[in-house]
Formats: sequence, structure tokens, C-alpha cells
Amino acid sequence: MNVLDGDVQEYFHGTLGVIREDYGIKLRRMTDRQRSHYEKASDAWHTRALCNAGVILALRTNSVTLDVMACALQGARKTMGIDVEVDGKIIRSFYIPDISNTNTIVVSKDDDFADVLHTNKNKFALRIFEFSEPKERTVRVYLPQSVELQFVSLTIQDGATVEPVDPPKHKLLCLGDSITQGMDATHPIATYTTQFAKLMNANMLNQGVGGHVFDPDSFDPDLPFEAEGITIAYGTNDWNGNKTTDQTKESVHTYLEKIRQRYPQYQTEIAVISPIWRAIGKEKRTLSFS
Repeated sequence: MNVLDGDVQEYFHGTLGVIREDYGIKLRRMTDRQRSHYEKASDAWHTRALCNAGVILALRTNSVTLDVMACALQGARKTMGIDVEVDGKIIRSFYIPDISNTNTIVVSKDDDFADVLHTNKNKFALRIFEFSEPKERTVRVYLPQSVELQFVSLTIQDGATVEPVDPPKHKLLCLGDSITQGMDATHPIATYTTQFAKLMNANMLNQGVGGHVFDPDSFDPDLPFEAEGITIAYGTNDWNGNKTTDQTKESVHTYLEKIRQRYPQYQTEIAVISPIWRAIGKEKRTLSFS
């Protein structure tokens, strides 16, 4: 049975919507207004804004198998990781070293019963789990943070039951650059945003975009996500840019004011995270005043 044949919106956490097309579904973590902004501003930002950072497939089923067929449409990285949690425990992790060539798909060495099917370029099938006996289990599949997927099918055993898992009550919004998006993490569950959301038992919307800066126009004042907590982590790329100190200060101030207007202080706590230490941190640069 293909779960995608029904209403699948509630099966995915960390999204603002599901787009159904002829060949499957795509997931969105940005509003139309935000995607339009990124598309006009930078090809790299646009690609990264389409990636599935922070998105989780969450369902409860008594099926003994779950098979996923999907297409890797584009990515900020060539690599892709997928982590599978069943009843609160990670049971396996998939790793694809090159999404442009499905012949290079490999499975982690500790995974003894994975069924990986190779099809045409950029299209792949994974057996997410396989058990010997039917039993109702809660499954969470952490999707790749640096790749955009189009799901062709989510197949469970014929006759098995399936239902979506309710997301956590509390809502967390994470804003930032590649560190927030988690682009250099080998697996999506290893990103700091996912770990923090798990620690806080929160439904997290990750709007991190690799290479991004304090950019007031990137925030949608009508963002349909009632966050109780927000983390904001920029600075690395601002330092690396060509703005003056005063220009950067103005961008930071305008960006934070825009967010606070959308999320009043009495409703939402905001934590601004300063840039982490990097090897280039002591490098001296001449600011541009043009």
C-alpha cells in the first residue's frame, strides 16, 4: 500500500506544506514569499532553501516493512544521509556518497538487512526497515538536510495499519546559515538543531540556509508557524562579506526587529547565537566602504 495515495501532510513534521505533482510529492519549509526572495537573490541560497533540513517522516504502523522510492532533485552537497528511529531508538542509518550517481549508493556496515534497489539516475529505493513479526511501532525517518527529495512512494505491507504521529506540542523555529541547516553533518539527526529539538521535545521548523547572512528580506512577516522559541545563528558569512561594520549592524537590527514584530516578547523567547570559533577567526580583513 502506498501511503502517498492519501492525505500525507500530517505524516511530515518540520514543513509548511506538501506539494503534490505528477511524479510524487515535494516538501516545503519556506513560504512562497521566501522561496521567491531566495530565487532572486542567489542560486546557491535558492537551492539550499529547497533542501529538506529538519523534516521528519513520522508514522505509526504495524507493517513489517517500509519502502521508500524517491528522487534526489538537487542538493547543496553531493552526499545524503537518512536516519531511522523506531520506538525512540535509532535502528539504522543510510549514507549515499553521491546523489548524482545511484550506482554509488552504500549502506552503513552495521545494517545487515537493508534492501537497496538501484534504478535510473538520481532515483533510488530504500527498505527503511524490515521486522520478522507485525507489531505497532512508532517510526521517525530523518530526511537529508542538504538535498531536496521528491517522494514517489512510501510503501507498507498490504493490509497493515498506518497513521500519522502527532508532532510535539511546543514549536521551535531555527534561523541561520549552513551551521543551522546542518550542511556538513554526515547524518541529519546529528545536526545541532535536531538534537536541540529532541532535547526540548519540540516540533522544529529549520529555516537555515547555507551561506546566508542577516537578511531582513528573507524573513516572511506572515510566516504561518506559531513558534514559542526561536534560535538565530548568523555571523560567519556576514564577517566574510563586503559590508561595512555599520551596514552589518543595520542589517542585524532590522532583521531582529522584524522577527520581534512577528513574535511578540510575551509569546516567544528568542535566543541569538553568536558565531562559533573558526580557524579563520583571527584573520584580518579590510572592510569595503564603497
